[in-house]
Amino acid sequence: MPVPQEYKEKDMNQEPSNFLISQIHTMLEYGNEKNQPIDEIIRDVTLNEIDRYMDGIKYNQDLPFQLLRISKKQIDNQDTFESLCEHSNIFGVPYNPQLSHRVYFIETADNAIVLLPIQLERGIVNIRIELLERGFTHEKIYEMYQNLGKLKMKDIKFVKFNH
Repeated sequence: MPVPQEYKEKDMNQEPSNFLISQIHTMLEYGNEKNQPIDEIIRDVTLNEIDRYMDGIKYNQDLPFQLLRISKKQIDNQDTFESLCEHSNIFGVPYNPQLSHRVYFIETADNAIVLLPIQLERGIVNIRIELLERGFTHEKIYEMYQNLGKLKMKDIKFVKFNH
């Protein structure tokens, strides 16, 4: 009996998530200052799908580490985007504010890494995974990480209580 097309497509879409999980696991487990960053191009994936994969890893705890924490920060301006592209040796990719470019910070009790996906073309994304460490990580990425927990005035919501 032939396999329906919708199931074939689902199997193909599993490959990027399996790739992400395996590469994140490898870098968290064996990464140190001597390791080169992981830099790969994956196809048939969007930035929104990567965001869903990362949320799934976070909520399902798909990695075998205790105290796993995944945070993300939006790349919200052209200068930062271009600087991170240059850091990833990507040139000629225009900044599109309608795309959800994010930087992911994955931390365990023993190690911390950065996942930087950049869409090259529709359906083609460059993935860079590197250690998160002062002096080793790009300064804009490290600055994003340092500002993760800081609230801005627009983030504060006031609640009116009825007495």
